[in-house]
Amino acid sequence: MNIALAIMQLFPNAKPMEDFLVMDEGEGQFIAEWHINAPIPTEEELEKAWEEYLANKSEPKPTPEEIIENLEQENEQLKEKIELIQQALDDLILSGGGL
Repeated sequence: MNIALAIMQLFPNAKPMEDFLVMDEGEGQFIAEWHINAPIPTEEELEKAWEEYLANKSEPKPTPEEIIENLEQENEQLKEKIELIQQALDDLILSGGGL
């Protein structure tokens, strides 16, 4: 387990070497300094966070092209919704119904 990465999984806004310091003096990693306004994580909490980190790391990240394609699709869906809303408003105004 990489304790620093596990801590970052638990506290994503933490700044290593400022908010906490992990050291390894040849007998395994340990938290040498802790300046986060929260209790120091237990071994069990660190293990769970490490497993979550590994699970998230293995999920494939979308490519920039995939992100653009998804955004374009969302944009088209939003445009269609705007058109429907505009049509409903026009129908309401033409029928004499006010807001």
